[in-house]
Amino acid sequence: MKGIVFVHFMEMIGEKFGLQMEDHLVSISDLPSDGIYTTVGTYDHTELLELVGRLSNETGEAAGDIVTDFGRYLFSKLAESYGRLLNNIPDVFSLLTQVDDFIHVEVRKLYPEAELPSFQHQLLNGGRLELIYQSPRPFENLARGLIEGAIAYYNEPVQLEKMEPMPGGPNQYRFLLTR
Repeated sequence: MKGIVFVHFMEMIGEKFGLQMEDHLVSISDLPSDGIYTTVGTYDHTELLELVGRLSNETGEAAGDIVTDFGRYLFSKLAESYGRLLNNIPDVFSLLTQVDDFIHVEVRKLYPEAELPSFQHQLLNGGRLELIYQSPRPFENLARGLIEGAIAYYNEPVQLEKMEPMPGGPNQYRFLLTR
C-alpha cells in the first residue's frame, strides 16, 4: 500500500485526536516501519489495520467508522493535491464510472507498483449507479469513505444507499448510489 495513504492517515489522527495520540499509537503498535512513512514508500496494508485497531481500542470508535472517516478525509486531501484531474469530470457519477479507466491509470503513472482495487460499474434506471468493489485487502470502508468524499466534493444530492457484501468472495462489495 502506498505511503501517501499512511501519511494522510497519520495526519488525520493528529488533526482529529492530537499529536500525542499519533505518537502513542506508533509506540503501542507493532509496525515494521516503526511508523515512519513517506508518500512514495510502499508499506504492508496490515500496518494500517494495526493502527486502526489500536485507535479503535484507544478511542472506543468502531474500526469501520474510523476507516470510513479516513476515506472521506483522504478524498479531500487527494482532491486538493490532484484536483486538476477532476477539472473535466462534471459530476460524481462521471467520476465513479471512470475510477478504473482514468483515475487508476493516472495513479499508476505516479505509482507504477501500486496495487489498486477494481471498480466495475453499471448505470441503472432511475438515476442509480451500481459499483462493484473488489480488492485483495479488506478496505471496503475506505472505499465507502472515498465515495462519500466524492459526493461531498461535487456537492450533489446523491445518496449512498447500500454497501453489501457480494457472494463472489472476500473483499467484494456492492455499492448502490441514487441521484
